[in-house]
Amino acid sequence: MKTYCRLIVLAIGLTGAIACTGESSECFQTGFPPTGYTCPQDDADTGSTTPVAQVTWEADTLSLTITDGIGYDFWFGMVQNDEECVDDKMAADGDTICWEGEACLSSGICHPAGSSGITLEYSKGGVSGALAGTTDVNPGSNTAFADSTYENLVTYYLEDRRSAQHGCWVWGLDVNYYLELNPSCKQAS
Repeated sequence: MKTYCRLIVLAIGLTGAIACTGESSECFQTGFPPTGYTCPQDDADTGSTTPVAQVTWEADTLSLTITDGIGYDFWFGMVQNDEECVDDKMAADGDTICWEGEACLSSGICHPAGSSGITLEYSKGGVSGALAGTTDVNPGSNTAFADSTYENLVTYYLEDRRSAQHGCWVWGLDVNYYLELNPSCKQAS
C-alpha cells in the first residue's frame, strides 16, 4: 500500500503539517528521486513522524522551522510570483522581473533544510542584484530577497528526499507555478 501525504497549512500564518497515512516500502513515483537516489527502507528513522513546517520573515533573515522532522531530509525553495512581476522571458524595459532563482527545481537553487529547517540571510543587493548577477545567492546561506516585504509575494516548495513518503509540498501565493512544473506535488490544504 502506498503512503499518501499532504502539507496542511493553517489559516493563521504559513504553518503546516505533513500528514501521512498508510505504509510503503517503496518511494513515491513522483518524478523524484533524482537519478542515482536509492529509496530508504521503511523504519523509525525514515520519516515516521508528522512534521510541521513554518516560514517566518524576520528583520534580517527568513527562517523555515520544521518540528517532528526526524527521518526526513527536506530541501526548500521559493519563487516570487505576484501580479506585479513578469517572467524574465516576457519582460520589457521597466518591468519588474519575478525571482525564480531559488525554485528548488532543476534550474534553481535549492536550500538544504534537513530535518529541522534553515535560516537564510537576506541579500544586500536584493532580487535586482541577483538578476543582474551582482549578488550571489548561496544554497543554505542566503536568499536573494532583501527584506520581509516579499513575505506575501512568494510561493514555497518543500521536498523530502529521504523518507518513504518522498514527496513535495507547495503553499503560498500561487501554487500553480509549482503544480504546473511538477503535478505530483501536493498542494497545501
